[in-house]
Amino acid sequence: MKKYKHIIFIMVLVVVFSLAEMSSSTFASDLKPDRESLKNLKGVYVNVQDVQRDLLQAGLSKDQIRTDIELKLRAAGIKVLTQKEHYNEKGAPFLHVYLNTIGTKKGAFIYSIFFGILEEVSLVRNDIIVDAITWSTSGMGYGYIEEIRAQIKNRVDEFINAYLSVNPKI
Repeated sequence: MKKYKHIIFIMVLVVVFSLAEMSSSTFASDLKPDRESLKNLKGVYVNVQDVQRDLLQAGLSKDQIRTDIELKLRAAGIKVLTQKEHYNEKGAPFLHVYLNTIGTKKGAFIYSIFFGILEEVSLVRNDIIVDAITWSTSGMGYGYIEEIRAQIKNRVDEFINAYLSVNPKI
């Protein structure tokens, strides 16, 4: 039974992460209508939320994640905006990255990743401007730092593909 406690613990955490993600009140996705929200987006500012201490201690920082993402965006021809430039863009769009982790005794992590384009939108019914998620992708898993970085890069690839599908290079 002791052998299975670790597996049961991981399964419970995966279910908890899943329920937490599904309970989000505002959620867009990578469906065709959501991809259309990326049309005419001139670039994005990359905002990475602070990472947990256990991830920092294992050697993965917020700055490394941001650098990985920005390099892939630039290589794909997508302009990376500074924070000041992003505020000057119509809608002030930014790519928000949230990584939630729980470290295990063996040095691996249970993780969930959220990538979303957030921008100002106007509510049709009363012309109020609010921040909303207009495109997103997410995932979860279990692995070491290298696996987490690979999954982050996969999410960036999803964004790049979605972006280029409505903003083809000429």
